[in-house]
Amino acid sequence: MKNKISVKHKQAQEIMSSPVKIMTLTMTVRDAIRFLMVYKLSGAPLVDHLGQLVSLVSELDLMQIGALDGTGVTLNESLNRLPKKSEIISVKPDTLFVDIFKLFLDNGLRQLLVMDDTQHVVGIIARRDILKAYIDLEGQ
Repeated sequence: MKNKISVKHKQAQEIMSSPVKIMTLTMTVRDAIRFLMVYKLSGAPLVDHLGQLVSLVSELDLMQIGALDGTGVTLNESLNRLPKKSEIISVKPDTLFVDIFKLFLDNGLRQLLVMDDTQHVVGIIARRDILKAYIDLEGQ
């Protein structure tokens, strides 16, 4: 029971992965696919030249864009096919684990961005980070 209480009080900044691997608007779809493969990611944030979030690019997004527009187009040219910033669920660094867990379950998320007050991505939480939080606490 003690472990369940401690995990609930952890914050996003304690379980997130950081620094975050990010994509840029000038990357082609081909570059983005290679990027995900090299870093073994299922998706990554897309940021503008100021480092502010534009979208979140998934493997499925790249498959669809590649099939429809080819792999030579840039992510900037494909923005209309990517999730809008307003559709992306994110949390702040001080968001509690229990709230993060609920967001994952309620929305079927694979990953969750951690954003600061200036809309910069400061971390990312994947399902495996949630599971790791449980395992780490078992060792206590």
